[in-house]
Amino acid sequence: MAKTLKLKFSNEAGKNVSINIPNISDSVTSDQVKTLSSDIISKGIFTSTGGTLKKVVSANLLETSTTDLLQ
Repeated sequence: MAKTLKLKFSNEAGKNVSINIPNISDSVTSDQVKTLSSDIISKGIFTSTGGTLKKVVSANLLETSTTDLLQ
């Protein structure tokens, strides 16, 4: 199953912004996610129409599976 890390931040305007990172490692840890999230905010790696990202709202690991119905 494919795994995606979904990070949700709030920006300067108070709106939520989501960033999806596909094909994340099975062995990713919460400490690694905390470090990544902090780096994204402190280094200003991403911005949004509502300004810079200010705070982590949530982080989720999503698993998806695909079933072919027609080939």
